[in-house]
Amino acid sequence: MTDVIDVLIVERRSEARDALSALLNGADDLRVVGVSADAEAALRMVVRARPRIVLLGADLPGAVLLTRRIMTEHPTPIVALVDPDEAELGAALLLEGAVSVQLRPRQSATVARFCTVVAALSQVSVVRRRGVTEPRPGPAIAGDAARRSGKRAAARMVAVAASTGGPVALQRLLANLREDLRAPVLIVQHIVSGFTAGLAETLQLASPLPITVARDQELLVPGTVYVAPDGRHLTVTPNGRARLRDDPPVSGFRPSATVLFSSLASAYGPAGLAVILTGMGTDGLAGLHEVHAAGGRVLAQDRESSVVYGMPGAAVTAGIAAVTAPIEELAAHIARFTKTEDD
Repeated sequence: MTDVIDVLIVERRSEARDALSALLNGADDLRVVGVSADAEAALRMVVRARPRIVLLGADLPGAVLLTRRIMTEHPTPIVALVDPDEAELGAALLLEGAVSVQLRPRQSATVARFCTVVAALSQVSVVRRRGVTEPRPGPAIAGDAARRSGKRAAARMVAVAASTGGPVALQRLLANLREDLRAPVLIVQHIVSGFTAGLAETLQLASPLPITVARDQELLVPGTVYVAPDGRHLTVTPNGRARLRDDPPVSGFRPSATVLFSSLASAYGPAGLAVILTGMGTDGLAGLHEVHAAGGRVLAQDRESSVVYGMPGAAVTAGIAAVTAPIEELAAHIARFTKTEDD
């Protein structure tokens, strides 16, 4: 017998609540256990009904506070539901701990995929939301390839990839990076098309480093963060420029973490630093193998601080992660690996 997934719908508009209820109740493995148009009532329903997942309209009054309270008091996977013009609202909920942002299903062609995504995200094991912490010195870690192999060149380019749970992880990582970072930082974050710019603007509020959406042929500046734009692969050239490509998706993703990491390995070899964060699936793994083979370093977020351990866990299982550490410690490791011996 198929395990039925209990869903709570929180939407301010009655037509949206009714449409979602009909859609989800029509799926074999989904069941609506409550609907609400009020944040306080929704919080009580989370306690009483214990849903496996919450679908939350990003335009609900009090949605940010509701997300924060659910993730601190009663951790439950939350999917932020948005319309195309609500990018900033969706980004705000992601940074409070929502596991994903999804467009409200409007066409029959998207219904099946939406139900599949909801079912998959309900399986995410979320942890209690914690605030951004101050960076801590990176500890000596068993298996750290850099320390085992002695002197190595400082990293001159940093590439980061994340998927489910990534916005929160990126917020913590970027908040702890110093303004004197010696390398540019390139980011691939899997997110619904149309929301990258809003995510970059929201991340900027937590980071001392300038954050921008990458442009083709742009010269990459140390101490600056570049986010892959919607629907284009982000790569880096040996002369330190961003290149945007329209090649087909890799493992279903464009931008793809593997494409970014592969270009890092080719362009920078041992001077490349790859960071793999929380995310579902294994996007990035093939590219991380290339980074490792080229002499570059791979850093992975640890299981305990990851919303989903799929992407970093694949790197750790493959034995190519030089460092595995909590998200709060990764910034210190990045700083350490990008320093020269004269610093």
